[in-house]
Amino acid sequence: MMSSAARYRGLMRRAAHALAVACLLAACGTAGSADNVAESPEGFRVVLGGSSGPSNATLWDDGRPIDYGNSSLTGLFIEDDVVYAAGRTGLLNRAAVWTDHKSERVAGSGATVLGLWVDDGRPHLVGTSGFTDRGTIWVGDERNTFGEANANATNVTVDGDDVYAAGTIGNAVEFAGLWKNGVWAALDQSEAKVNDLFVSDGKVYMVGGYGLAERAGLWVDGELTPIDDVGVVVNHLFVEDGVVYFAGWSGSQSVAAYWVDGERVDLEENALITDLFVRDGTVFVSGSYGLRGQAAYWVNGERVDIDDPNAEVHLIFVTADPA
Repeated sequence: MMSSAARYRGLMRRAAHALAVACLLAACGTAGSADNVAESPEGFRVVLGGSSGPSNATLWDDGRPIDYGNSSLTGLFIEDDVVYAAGRTGLLNRAAVWTDHKSERVAGSGATVLGLWVDDGRPHLVGTSGFTDRGTIWVGDERNTFGEANANATNVTVDGDDVYAAGTIGNAVEFAGLWKNGVWAALDQSEAKVNDLFVSDGKVYMVGGYGLAERAGLWVDGELTPIDDVGVVVNHLFVEDGVVYFAGWSGSQSVAAYWVDGERVDLEENALITDLFVRDGTVFVSGSYGLRGQAAYWVNGERVDIDDPNAEVHLIFVTADPA
């Protein structure tokens, strides 16, 4: 008969083995079956980021699920066919950046990553670090904190030699605005909030809300254009060839929609948009629909379902099909 000590040692060995496997999966994504997501539309490579089950991050790359294990993803980017992702991983929820599904810890105690952009192979990350949650930007291996008190950056983008980050400063009273190469400039509107940022040919676009009623607005180089639709919330932004696209929801029924140069396109009832991407004038949005939150993405308004019943999709990035 096995002694209590022997049983204990056996249980500990199995627990250690399970922990090692979990940590390995969190550090390096593993490919799964390709049966639980539709392939990309012809001519495109669609990469989705989200989860399949609680605390189980997943990328779907052109129809192929890749398991990131005990992680969550907050950023997704593709450059030169290399896939980058950012978020947190492991039992200690440490901030990480993945390059072609291999993770690397982000420097800084207590770091969190909220935004990702890649330029010339160097990830640009924004979030917080340290015990006081200082607003932080990482460029490659270099980490810098913003000088303003209670800074909180949520979005980052690069245009040429300039690095832009959007967010807020302040505590009891917050001010929304933009850092350009580390220099802060606040928006003129009170009670403003920036939800997304895009820079194209040196022109800075931001969407969000402003005022006590949180009216939706679009800022172009700091100049506000109110979005006239009633009850609109705009969370996502993209600019291509001078055409401005944004997405969110509209009206008292919270109808999911995206806008193309101000013209609204509604999705189906009970849909939710989580991200937006545009490639060659084709509009891609990720999200879910229905009372059970079926994960999906839409291509010019046409829905593509993800068959995995546990899937949630939060991020989308689209490139031309390398084939």
